Amino acid sequence: MRAASLCSGYGGLDMAAAAVFDVELAWYAEVDLDASKVLAHHYPGVPNHGDITAIDWTQVEPVDLLTAGYPCQPMSFAGRRAGLSDERWLWDDGVFPAIRDLRPGIVLLENVPGHLSVGFGRVLGDLAAVGYDASWMCVRASDVGAPHRRERVFIVAQDADRAASSQWRFAAPGQAQGGRARADAGGRGGASAAGGVSLLPTPTTANSHGNHVNNRGNLLLPGAVALLPTPTVVDARGGRNATAGRTDPDSQHHSGWTLSDVAHADRWGEYGAAIARWEHVTGRQAPEPTEPTAKGGRRLAPPFVEWLMGLPEGWVTEVPRMWRDEDGTESIVPALTRNAQLKALGNGVVPQQGAHALTQLLAAIREDVAA
Repeated sequence: MRAASLCSGYGGLDMAAAAVFDVELAWYAEVDLDASKVLAHHYPGVPNHGDITAIDWTQVEPVDLLTAGYPCQPMSFAGRRAGLSDERWLWDDGVFPAIRDLRPGIVLLENVPGHLSVGFGRVLGDLAAVGYDASWMCVRASDVGAPHRRERVFIVAQDADRAASSQWRFAAPGQAQGGRARADAGGRGGASAAGGVSLLPTPTTANSHGNHVNNRGNLLLPGAVALLPTPTVVDARGGRNATAGRTDPDSQHHSGWTLSDVAHADRWGEYGAAIARWEHVTGRQAPEPTEPTAKGGRRLAPPFVEWLMGLPEGWVTEVPRMWRDEDGTESIVPALTRNAQLKALGNGVVPQQGAHALTQLLAAIREDVAA
């Protein structure tokens, strides 16, 4: 399957698609220089089409699957929420024209939950107008085992004309909560998910300010555990949240753990179980959460954030470039500064989170269309 991505960042949605389908990245479109360095390193030779608002999509190679994590600032509760009037609202002039002209069989979109009340009706209505069945849900990173919340809304849309003849194998239906918009219904109306879960009706321009779809299911990996809080300036200087406290190992009560497991959990205090769970999912040990500063303090370490985001070791933090000293000696150094690494990581998506949403929502569309 040929895939491509818009507003690609470090490629989190590309990795999510690759976890579900056998995909080959045909091209991507990213304007941020630092994110582009990461993509160029991991996908050498794959074209970067750059600014999505300046592309004639009729001249671009069509793909089977298109992903887009378009800018969240117009919808984020952390900003002014200017919505469609924000210059960073790229749906109308970039993302939608690409979908309309390229007509990929499957579209995967991602954004902050604030999108549900700002511009969401526009997105669903546009998709329905050009013949796409859509389904959406909110997924927290903790729903797939991560030790932090990071809730995001995902939309999966499928070309209704191609769905009947599709040979793609979808995951079995799950218990996702969210909503659906049918192409033949003009983007309006609700449906029921597998197991009789009641779904909210499709938001429209008139009611998009009131609906809020939220996934409140149990964690995929069992166990009530403390999630890591969002790092703060105090944490970056070596506060409790950065290094965690110490607790009595016996208070963890994790049956089946070895002494080594318990000792490692004790290092993380109340977050031990959450850290251990994500170590199990990612298949590698958590890096040091902080690193020393020049003045002897401590600050948040980018490799730890990279691990929190579910990325392979060094995906962002070890992108190399050649450095030539005055004596002519060449060495490989990180291509991104620490601040650039943290920015790229902070703007990204957890691939496991996206893969979970993709499988759940494709199954929901398949079931809805079959009904």
